[in-house]
Amino acid sequence: MNTSNPPLNFNAEIPSPLIILKPSSRIKMLTIKDVVQILGKSRSWVYSKMSKTNKSYDPTFPTPVKLSKTSSLWVEAELMAWLESRIKLTRQVVEEANHVAV
Repeated sequence: MNTSNPPLNFNAEIPSPLIILKPSSRIKMLTIKDVVQILGKSRSWVYSKMSKTNKSYDPTFPTPVKLSKTSSLWVEAELMAWLESRIKLTRQVVEEANHVAV
């Protein structure tokens, strides 16, 4: 019996932002209606962020968890981490622009 773990593949593509939840963490799932309400954007805007053929595609936008053929839910922590990354990026760009203007 081989008890050794397989080697980790550090070159594997990892979606960003990726949230690693502790086993004891409760995972809160969101419907598309929840996502639309949190972001203040339309349903089509959300799906355009996930569509590789759309010019608005964002590979960092969290993808939903498929529970069945007709049911998909987003992990709240992933959506919030993505939103926080967008806020930080925006603030950084504004701050850099302010330094250039001075």
